[in-house]
Amino acid sequence: MSYEFLSDAWFDEIARIRDEIGEIELPSSIRDVRVNLEVAEGPEGKTVQGHLGNGTLVRGHFEAHTTIRLPYSIARKIFVDRDSSAAMQAFMTGLIKIEGDMTRLISLQQPSEPPDERAVELLTRIAAITR
Repeated sequence: MSYEFLSDAWFDEIARIRDEIGEIELPSSIRDVRVNLEVAEGPEGKTVQGHLGNGTLVRGHFEAHTTIRLPYSIARKIFVDRDSSAAMQAFMTGLIKIEGDMTRLISLQQPSEPPDERAVELLTRIAAITR
């Protein structure tokens, strides 16, 4: 079964998959990075609030160092298609707005350690259920 990216059903399925996989060992360079996301024009035209936590996107905000505001189409390219060049281009053209500690985001681009095999499994399973 597939779920629309950032829909309530998608977040529910991601939480279920994360629970199945268990604790992910995050690289030390990104373990303490706290980032909130506000994605405009998400499913049903709503703004979706989420945050990066435990190796993936989680519904809702928390106390964070940085908030990123971006349109749904760009969020999809970054998180589903894993297109880092889309992120840079969107930032340079003003489609991505960053508030807070931007230096923390740099560590997300180039982790200091290779990903945990459970993190790779999580990303693979998320991609398989996302439409």
